[in-house]
Amino acid sequence: MDDNERAAGLAAEVAAGLADGLAEAWETLTSADLGRIEGCLQGVLRVVGGALVAGLARRRLAVLAGTRARCPRCGGAARLVNGARPRVLVGLVGEVRLRRPWYQCAACRQGYAPLDEAWGLGRGAVTPGLARVACRDGLEAPFGQGADLLAENLGVRLHEDTVRRLTESVGQVVEHDQADWTRWTLPPGEGVPPILAVELDGVLLHERQRWIETKIGRVAALGPGLVVDRETGEAHLALGPSAYCVAVGSVDAFWPRLAREVARAGLGRGVRTVVVLADGADWIWAQARAQFHSPGVEVVEIVDFYHACEHLGTVATAVHGPGSLWASDWLDRQCHALRHEGVTPIQEALAALEPRTAEAADEVRRARGYFATHAARMAYPAFRARLFPIGSGAIESTAKNLIQQRQTLAGMRWTRDGAQQVASLRALQRSGRWTAFWQTQPLRRLRLLVSDPARTTPSSTRDRARTTPTLPPPSAPPGRTHIETTGKPWAKGKDAWRRAPMCPKRSA
Repeated sequence: MDDNERAAGLAAEVAAGLADGLAEAWETLTSADLGRIEGCLQGVLRVVGGALVAGLARRRLAVLAGTRARCPRCGGAARLVNGARPRVLVGLVGEVRLRRPWYQCAACRQGYAPLDEAWGLGRGAVTPGLARVACRDGLEAPFGQGADLLAENLGVRLHEDTVRRLTESVGQVVEHDQADWTRWTLPPGEGVPPILAVELDGVLLHERQRWIETKIGRVAALGPGLVVDRETGEAHLALGPSAYCVAVGSVDAFWPRLAREVARAGLGRGVRTVVVLADGADWIWAQARAQFHSPGVEVVEIVDFYHACEHLGTVATAVHGPGSLWASDWLDRQCHALRHEGVTPIQEALAALEPRTAEAADEVRRARGYFATHAARMAYPAFRARLFPIGSGAIESTAKNLIQQRQTLAGMRWTRDGAQQVASLRALQRSGRWTAFWQTQPLRRLRLLVSDPARTTPSSTRDRARTTPTLPPPSAPPGRTHIETTGKPWAKGKDAWRRAPMCPKRSA
């Protein structure tokens, strides 16, 4: 039997199922309005789609039957223990009922199904296609809203906890990839830009009982195109397509992530200049030059111009009074001088001030130290002459769009792992790698990682700094990412919130 005959046979099976579904729904299809007709047809087509996928599975099993069974984890020989193990999947096109051979490895004692490996299936009852859609909904909106969107758009009803578990679990795969050095290489076909822009910022995220800072990095080619600032009319080099990285809490976990993105963009393979643009946070400038310096590479550090102006505004208010004309005039003159002449006239103007109160004197003293510390990073006339951007608006908008619009909504509480997994998955999607990532079969990879924790254990001290925590064993349920309550159950004792119902609920 050739492929055309097999396809015709499967089409006949599907046609019979379609005829049965249409007959059952005929009354609705011939009497309802178009909205109800579309909804009814969607249900009929899902039944037909599930039958079609099951038919394709039977044919794929016939092909796999001729191959030798090898364990996907250790490569050892496997023996057949069940010739028709059932499995039910919920997918984009309908519910799929499968019966496939199940093997057990003689060496590692792990069971597996060749069809599951070939199709990239995970442990749950959701197909990769539906998991992808559910994860995307979970990235863009609270998990409860994501479940509602699935029901509205596809007619598939998943519980919000299922959407949460899918999103977090796939985020675990992204976290595991952070420790994989083979993924630090430059993608094939992509050129290496001569100038890279690296922008950094931090934003607060609520972790159960406290707020913690989430570090964000943005890496992009700088130039050769130009963009004109609408406010000043000046031109500077334009940012190219950007890649993002996020670390929740620890600054030590952030730098390896950012280093990966910079290396992936071409540092060490032709990049000649790295422009680092950020505010005055100490954690940034204590490491920035050391992280990106290499032979033949110039590292240019720039403090955000508007952040520097904020310091001048604080001094103006403290010395001349809030809202006074003196304060406004002094601030305007200093900002203009800083932009066009650099930090020297600012230092002279600060030295000439005569504050009348101790509080004002303290502000002037701190400002003098701030401008002295960052003087080389405020050479704005030289930066503007080289067409470098001097404002960090791009990374500030990234902080809002990447983290705040999803993970700092009212009532949300996260565990650190859950926040990191969702943030990393959002960063991957915003970096333009969503399609390529799903082509790597993340559900199958997650199943293998969970079944073999040794694969996620770092082999050296250097790797340990870049490795996410070991994935939980299959018996351990995924941790919750938020506390759905308006009170403080942790005040009643450890894990009290797990024992008591909590209302009103606010899904993360």
